[in-house]
Amino acid sequence: MAEFNPLPGSISHKQLKALQAKAQKETNADDHTPEKSQVEGEFLKESLKEWAELSNEVIKNLSAGVKSLEKDKAPNEVMALGALEAHLKMALRAYKASKTD
Repeated sequence: MAEFNPLPGSISHKQLKALQAKAQKETNADDHTPEKSQVEGEFLKESLKEWAELSNEVIKNLSAGVKSLEKDKAPNEVMALGALEAHLKMALRAYKASKTD
């Protein structure tokens, strides 16, 4: 197994320059054109809309099947599904709040 190399206590300017020369260059903000940003924004909106619809369906199914779940699942599993339902509801509220702007 490879040995972990901790960070050095200090580094010389020459060593730092050598590391910077080897480092991968950051992408420039100019790479993002307005058209590309608009397409990405539309994709995000559509993805969030689909997610909201699916989340509502999951919540509805969880609520409808509570009694059958209690028979087939362990108490911890039922609690976990309840927590999932609560978090989905909170996330949907946040999503709706973000759309009101």
